Amino acid sequence: MTIQQNRNPDPDPSHHRRREGGAPLIIDRAGDALALVRHSFGELPRESLVLIGLYNGTSGGHLRMDLAPALQQPRSCAQRAAAWLAGPEADPVPDAVVAAVLTESAPHPEQHHGRAVIDELSEILQHQYQCELLRTWYVGAGSVRDFDCTDARCCPYPGLIVDDELAAALTRSPQLEILTRPTPPEETIETFLRVPLSPSAPSPQQVAALRECAAFHHDINAALHLWEHSITEITTTGGCESVQRPEHAAQLLHSAEDSLLVQSLAPLAAVSIEAASIRSPAEPDRGSWPAQPRPPVTEQCHQQYLAALTGQTDYAPQWARVDALDALLHLLVPYPGPQQVNLVALKGWIEWAKGCGSSATLAVNTCLADQPDHQLAGILAELFDVSGPCQWARVKQHSHGWWRSRQSV
Repeated sequence: MTIQQNRNPDPDPSHHRRREGGAPLIIDRAGDALALVRHSFGELPRESLVLIGLYNGTSGGHLRMDLAPALQQPRSCAQRAAAWLAGPEADPVPDAVVAAVLTESAPHPEQHHGRAVIDELSEILQHQYQCELLRTWYVGAGSVRDFDCTDARCCPYPGLIVDDELAAALTRSPQLEILTRPTPPEETIETFLRVPLSPSAPSPQQVAALRECAAFHHDINAALHLWEHSITEITTTGGCESVQRPEHAAQLLHSAEDSLLVQSLAPLAAVSIEAASIRSPAEPDRGSWPAQPRPPVTEQCHQQYLAALTGQTDYAPQWARVDALDALLHLLVPYPGPQQVNLVALKGWIEWAKGCGSSATLAVNTCLADQPDHQLAGILAELFDVSGPCQWARVKQHSHGWWRSRQSV
């Protein structure tokens, strides 16, 4: 199941309203609801169930689910969606929810796509979370209509024209116009894999000649500090001149061949190098790292490592460092070699942490298609399936979008 959290730079449209003016939204109007969905996700998604929480007069959490699984397993999908949006880990918990079913099928009174999952969702939200499903819209084949009204005399079929309603809403509320188009998930990963080598970067031939003689490729502690140095450099200066040195690039790439070390870069970036413990206290040293003993790891450090890797800290990660790690991956991914699949898996974790579930899933599936037994990709696939959207993305003040919006305030 593909899940996507809101990835708009400012997840609260009310902030735009205060800065730019415009009429308040009326969710009983089809165009206003469409404009809110489009603003929240950067587009009107296809074949999707979209949920938007309302909290204290503003929008809260945003969730998109693939429609096909929701049609096949309405009860379980509704249960998970309600828990993610209004459960105990959600912050803020919405007062009410607006839903939209977006599909290629035109609305028809005798064939209503999504009826079962919407009914389940309404019941679960009301009885388990005391949260009302306020309004549901059916968007299909270019038309939009009230999902719950099947009276053709009240709401003629197929409905109102999507483009006309959306244009009218944006005229009333221009603050909901999106200035930049989002990159589709498949393009996000394809673009990442096709990043060109920087003109100032050392050549692949230079790096390849140095990789086999990397001085500390069996020293995990030194490797972690090497990545820490590069992340700090990018965070501080906005660039990474050290990667332009062939020896530095070769050492980074060589260390990235180890998937367990690459996995540890997630807590290193999100929290600190101290959180990047490689193993639990009870885990023996692996044979692939025989030359140096592992640094001592306390149970507290191990729990911090797991919380950072799974996005379950009770505080926001250091998003500037996570973005710096993402930038560093873009500098390294053009180099061929066995480390590439590990870098793609780590890119998947970054996308998931930011709330971009579709891109994250595609990254992990790309790794597993290449190496079905890939350790890190397998761990992440299970994590995505069990956890759903990352908890950081579900807590508004901890999310990447919220952090980005605060940078310009």
